[in-house]
Amino acid sequence: MAFIIAIWVAGVVLFARTRLVVEYESVNSYRATAGVGQFNGSYIPEYLQRYKDTDQAYGPAVLPYSTVNTASNLVVNPMHSTAISPVVCGEGKVCHSYLLSGGLLMTTPWPPTTYASFPVITLRNIPATQIDFVRGIHNDTFDDAEDCAVFGAEGFLIAMKFCLARSQSSPGSMIAGIFVCLQGMNGSDCWTSAKPPEVTTTFSIYQRHASITTSRSNFSILSVDRLDVPVLDAAPDVEGLKEAFNWLFNFTAANIPAPSSIAEYFWAGQDQLESEYWSVEPYQIFQSILAYPFWLFNPNNFGNVNLHAKDIVPGLPADFYTTASIGNPYERIVVDRSMFILFCVLQGLVQGFAWGVMIWLWTVNLRFPEASSYPIIDFAAKTRFAYSSQSAGVSQVANDPSDDLATAVGDRSIRNCLKGRRIMTCE
Repeated sequence: MAFIIAIWVAGVVLFARTRLVVEYESVNSYRATAGVGQFNGSYIPEYLQRYKDTDQAYGPAVLPYSTVNTASNLVVNPMHSTAISPVVCGEGKVCHSYLLSGGLLMTTPWPPTTYASFPVITLRNIPATQIDFVRGIHNDTFDDAEDCAVFGAEGFLIAMKFCLARSQSSPGSMIAGIFVCLQGMNGSDCWTSAKPPEVTTTFSIYQRHASITTSRSNFSILSVDRLDVPVLDAAPDVEGLKEAFNWLFNFTAANIPAPSSIAEYFWAGQDQLESEYWSVEPYQIFQSILAYPFWLFNPNNFGNVNLHAKDIVPGLPADFYTTASIGNPYERIVVDRSMFILFCVLQGLVQGFAWGVMIWLWTVNLRFPEASSYPIIDFAAKTRFAYSSQSAGVSQVANDPSDDLATAVGDRSIRNCLKGRRIMTCE
């Protein structure tokens, strides 16, 4: 019994941490640029100037619909971003983290349309930006004059105050918040209550590398693998970020009506912002807006006006140049290394014990008992039938009934086998 239990335990140990992982068979590879790198605020003036150059006579700033649309759902869009575990999350805090890898949409050149039956493309070791958000602001405050700007329009109640600053309590992080101006704006002041509806966060930026697998059919990021160690961006370009957010939020400069602005969403969601549960949606939109400049104004996006949509351009940092592989997924069983070693040890002990017993039996001359605990079996196995012919003076062995005795079951069968025969016992 102990022998069987030992074998069973070894089998359980082997599969204790066994995983089923998805791998990808590559059928074709090609060179590409991909990934999301570090934010570069110097791209912003030239990028905005290109919009102005489309019509020199047009006075307002240009804020395209595509910008507002993408900025509103960037971190929850699986074509651009992947939710992952935060690098650090303090006890009792609400943390969210997103890896902006750009996916297949930010690759150059466009993927080939051959090998249509192979559904995925894998991008290896590409740059990625991780943004960790902690809900709320802890042990930090804003300086209204330095850190905040009010966005609104005369004649409308719709207005908001946006603040951005470096965190003093968490070096390397930033704090940001949107505060609803309940009564609109007066000059450059936000008219609101002492505690207006708000959404605030503390966030940190990390640079990483990862391999990602994307769907060819809908461009979604299917998996993120081989993440390297995150490197904190300890000196973010806060002034460059303020310039980007001023472009996004200043709807009057873009000649956009207040009801069509980003500010309107937060102003109309006052009740949501005051509910811890229902404020999840505006908080996610705020996270997306904060992440948008990091996604747009990096070397491998069109915030860099030198980038081409279909052709690989020289001059990008070396880690943006990578290999993309068209492939097909398959499943593979992965056995945990430590569990496999333990399995081998247990199996070795069991096998060693078994072979040890066999060798001992072969090498030791054992004297087995003459009789067992089952007398009927002993009787059937050891009985021999002898026929003696006194008239001829010759004794000979007749037909041996031991075969019948060996198969006899019960006392009656044994008596039938021995009927008419003389039984002799031998010492």
